[in-house]
Amino acid sequence: MPLPRATGPVLVVEDDADVRDALATLLRTDGLQVETAADGQDALDQIATGLRPCLAVVDLLMPRVDGFQFCDALRRDPELADIPVIVCSAAEDPSARLAPLRVAAVFKKPFVDPRQLLRLAHAYCKTMPSFDDDPVHDEVH
Repeated sequence: MPLPRATGPVLVVEDDADVRDALATLLRTDGLQVETAADGQDALDQIATGLRPCLAVVDLLMPRVDGFQFCDALRRDPELADIPVIVCSAAEDPSARLAPLRVAAVFKKPFVDPRQLLRLAHAYCKTMPSFDDDPVHDEVH
């Protein structure tokens, strides 16, 4: 997925409050703006009222509107289709269902690599990571 022009916050969509807070804290601590949503419906409601995230970090297994439905809603709307999505989920091998939704990356919980997540978030949000002088993190794949 190409890197879009992005100026908004990272939107963390996660029903587990502890995980949502941990992801938001990780991203904020590294200088990113963050908004949070308790599920896909909450995220879609925020987007409907004008939120335009530079990236969505999304769980798949959530009540009301799950991560698959959230991604599908983004991809079906031409104004939202270019919002990149990173999936962080404990769902069993979701790759077949995710393929048509064009997600940027998939992390399997509970083993989310924080440095890789931050590297991708900074790339999609066009910000500088706090570890920009670390040669291990010079390229985004």
